[in-house]
Amino acid sequence: DAGDDASSVFDSPWGKGRPGWHIECSAMSSEYLGGDFDIHGGGADLMFPHHENEIAQSRCAAPGSSFAKYWVHNGFLTVGGEKMSKSLGNFITVRDALHKGIKGEVIRYALLSAKYNEPLDWNEKLVADAKKALDGWYRRIGELGNWGTEEKDIRQFSSSSVLQFLAILADDLNLPKAVSLMHSAAPEDLAAMGRFLGFFTMTSEDWFKGKNIVVNVNESMAIQERIDARAAAKKARNFTEADRIRKELADSGIILEDRPDGTTDWRRT
Repeated sequence: DAGDDASSVFDSPWGKGRPGWHIECSAMSSEYLGGDFDIHGGGADLMFPHHENEIAQSRCAAPGSSFAKYWVHNGFLTVGGEKMSKSLGNFITVRDALHKGIKGEVIRYALLSAKYNEPLDWNEKLVADAKKALDGWYRRIGELGNWGTEEKDIRQFSSSSVLQFLAILADDLNLPKAVSLMHSAAPEDLAAMGRFLGFFTMTSEDWFKGKNIVVNVNESMAIQERIDARAAAKKARNFTEADRIRKELADSGIILEDRPDGTTDWRRT
């Protein structure tokens, strides 16, 4: 309510009244959603007294109504262990993170690392761990070859891991547990689960080589030339030169990955 300020008190047929924000929410809910609706959200700090008052007055106004069937209260977000606020200069938006070069899927993974009703601390390690986990996922689904052209609805899968995944989500959106399961899933199941959560929006090659980053033909050829020169140096047992080329590419943001079959691929850091 508006507190005990005497200037806010007014007379009513039922006694002293005060303007309140609880009644506003009840009025808006009944106007646009009706007396009964499915989900009501809000921050954890609104459970009491705001939401309890909403329930009390709304159900009294509409006898027999359950008001909202499900309540979801989100935990608080901190940055580096401190409450996010503009005054502290640690206020971060999704747009800010994207402009810093953090991929959207990395942001999504980081936010899913805690359950929706638990606190989450945004920090550099959280982002780095999310990127590392997604790198591993993209390598695994890259083994599927044409996985990107044969998208299937998750409901078409009957494997035990997919069914377990859906059951976990149905249990109060336990996303951290669902994501944990994905790390041990078969590549086909992983691809289906990931798409269901909004991941794998690009091919494995685009993920590692930088989708939305302009890589012209000349640059790509130059990188391949350095890879070929390194391979020649290794064949000549000139490992000092091979290491120099690897470091040169790494300094420019290109990481080389040697494969068991003797070939070398590259990706951006």
